[in-house]
Parts: sequence; structure tokens; C-alpha cells
Amino acid sequence: MRKTFLFLSLSFIIIFLYSCKKHVENKLEGDWRQVNVINPYSDVFVDWIFKDGNLNIIQTYADSTGIDTLAYGQYIIKDKFPLFKRILSITQCTNPAYIGDWKILKLNHSALEIALQKDDLTYYEFTPNN
Repeated sequence: MRKTFLFLSLSFIIIFLYSCKKHVENKLEGDWRQVNVINPYSDVFVDWIFKDGNLNIIQTYADSTGIDTLAYGQYIIKDKFPLFKRILSITQCTNPAYIGDWKILKLNHSALEIALQKDDLTYYEFTPNN
């Protein structure tokens, strides 16, 4: 009886953690426009596109003069214990400045905020780009 209870409890915890991680991945996937906090009236836009574990960072211009790919790479979502914090881990990227673990500070339908875990000084805000 005790072994059965322990097995069921562990199974429930594993399923719960996996489903939460999948939920974060689903909320993250899509096109996010980086908020330019230094110059909010800039005519240059940077979009981070998350899809199926791939990340593309693209810069576009308001006057439609061009599109530049700033970086592309791969990411995974990790769980950080003990408080079940979510980590966006960019595992490979053409720009090494983006590689590393990013704390997901906020993730909902209207905002994404991330900070580089090793220094907390590298911080980005995003809004959905639909």
C-alpha cells in the first residue's frame, strides 16, 4: 500500500511538472516585439520568434527598407527548483551574447520579460507582435 501511494505521488508530481513546462512553452511560442525602452519612438523593430525550439531574432525597419536577421539559434525551457521558476535556456545561437539561461520574469498574453540569469543587468521586455 505504501509503495503504491509513493508511486502514485511521484507520478502525479512528474506529470504536473511536465504539463507546467509545456504550458510555458505554448505561451512563449510566437512572435514577440522587443520594447525599446531607451528610444520608444525608434523606427527600427526587433522581433524574437520562438517556434518548435528554434529562435530567430529579426530586425525590421518601419519604412520597409529591409529586414536583417540578427541571430538565430535554439532554446529549451527548464525548471528551476525549489520555487518552480521557469528558465529560458538559449543553448545555441549565432550571436554568443544571447547564449545562456534567462529568467522568465513575466509571461502572459500581453507581456514577456526576461533577464540574463548570470548578471540580471541584461533585461528585455516584449509585447506580442500579431
